[in-house]
Amino acid sequence: MRLNFFEKVRVVSCPEFPEYVGLIGVVLGISEEEGGIVSSYSVEFSEDVENCIFRPEELEGTGEFADPRDFNNENDRIRVRVIDGEAFIVE
Repeated sequence: MRLNFFEKVRVVSCPEFPEYVGLIGVVLGISEEEGGIVSSYSVEFSEDVENCIFRPEELEGTGEFADPRDFNNENDRIRVRVIDGEAFIVE
C-alpha cells in the first residue's frame, strides 16, 4: 500500500538498523522510480532520533496524519512559475 506525505508510519522491519523497529515517524519524502513505483520513503522521527530512508516493505501506515504546519514554516514559502518546463522563483 502506498504511503502519503505526512502520514504517520511504524517501522516494521529494518535489518540495517534494527533499533528503528517499532518507532513511529512521519513521511516527509517519497522517492519514485520511472513508472511511479515508490522506491523509498524519508521518515522523520522525534528530535532525539535521526531521520532515515526506508524501503516500502519496512514501513506500515498507522492511519493517522501529522499536521503539515508542524514541519513547514509558513514564512519560508516561495512561489514558483513553470515556463516551458523550467521553474522560476516569483517574487
